Amino acid sequence: MNTTIFKIKGMHCDSCKALIEDVASEVAGVSHATVNIAAKVLTVEHDTKFTDAMLINHINELGAGYELQKI
Repeated sequence: MNTTIFKIKGMHCDSCKALIEDVASEVAGVSHATVNIAAKVLTVEHDTKFTDAMLINHINELGAGYELQKI
């Protein structure tokens, strides 16, 4: 398993946290996704099928204005 961490802009509440975790968990290759709301980061555990672009596209499809930046 690999781990990738993303900084999240535009997240402000527990509902945002839950939504991002749910959507990130649905991306191919992702085994676990966890948001730390205080640090505004998303940690994704994944296999080699996963790409940053796949996750970013899924989050952008929400239309909520979240911005992900790989750390």
